[in-house]
Amino acid sequence: MNTSRGRIFQRRTSGFTLIELLVVIAIIAVLIALLLPAVQQAREAARRTACKNNLKQFGLALHNYHDAHQTFPPGYNTIGASHRKGGAQIHLFPYMDLANVYNQINFSIVNGTDWMGDNSNSFPFMQTPPAVWLCPSNQDGKQVPTWRGTGSQWHLVGQCHYSMNGGAHQIDTANGCSQFVYPGGYFGNSSANLAFTHDGRVVSGMFSTGGWGGKIADAKDGTSNTLLMGEIRPHCSLYNSNTPWMCCSGGVAFTTGPINFPTCPGENGVPANASGAGCGSPYAASVSEGFKSPHEGGGHFLLGDGAVRFISENVDYATYQRLGDRRDGQVLGEF
Repeated sequence: MNTSRGRIFQRRTSGFTLIELLVVIAIIAVLIALLLPAVQQAREAARRTACKNNLKQFGLALHNYHDAHQTFPPGYNTIGASHRKGGAQIHLFPYMDLANVYNQINFSIVNGTDWMGDNSNSFPFMQTPPAVWLCPSNQDGKQVPTWRGTGSQWHLVGQCHYSMNGGAHQIDTANGCSQFVYPGGYFGNSSANLAFTHDGRVVSGMFSTGGWGGKIADAKDGTSNTLLMGEIRPHCSLYNSNTPWMCCSGGVAFTTGPINFPTCPGENGVPANASGAGCGSPYAASVSEGFKSPHEGGGHFLLGDGAVRFISENVDYATYQRLGDRRDGQVLGEF
């Protein structure tokens, strides 16, 4: 008989104390805090690359179109007030593997509305933008913003996050910013009313919002010194939110307003309902119809030689206007 009754057998269980557990949790939280910005930056870098590649695709399509037609497509092709033919982005479809969409469009329609069709509900291909139209970083939405109002077809039309370059143009002064309104354009060589003209002689950039598109030979300053396209945020614009499916500068932007000038509803003090006048409003066409991007510090632009450059929003204003104008004849500074 075992008489060692005082012997006590103890089994020690392994595990963390509360303090150890809290320390581990704190370390994990610190690591997450350190890694999350890096992950977000990597994702944004990938989105920016995709956005840049979209503009490269536009550049290839524009030059292939030019080879076929000896000219670039009009920024918006319109015959009279009620015969809409769509923006340049649409006429590039056959050169961007989108011939199947292009072939669904009846360009013979003579309609009394601003849309290419009598009712976009009848044309589902108008409602979903092609992937090449969308910058992955742009969260403004794929269709017309709600602040523009309501209607049976208004919000169904697909947006495009890239616009043609209308140049350093004079823009309508209504609801505008007086410091960015230049009679005759920044260089005195262009028309008013957002380049709504068929006469290329009075168009500062390479595209008008009427039925004119330039030729490579029209880039008198050289293709490497002239913008063809750039990023936009349709949500922040009065006319570009119309989309290339509609008239009235729905696919043309201008260098008149500085890059990323704040006119976005709900941002930088602009009312969410976009009301009000002055510079801080999407109704201020002189600045809202400018190029804007969701990328911090600037935006991507397509040059006439097919190169895509990220241009800082702090670029010298005069240099930016020279990039926008195809024939200013002045020395271009660094950008």
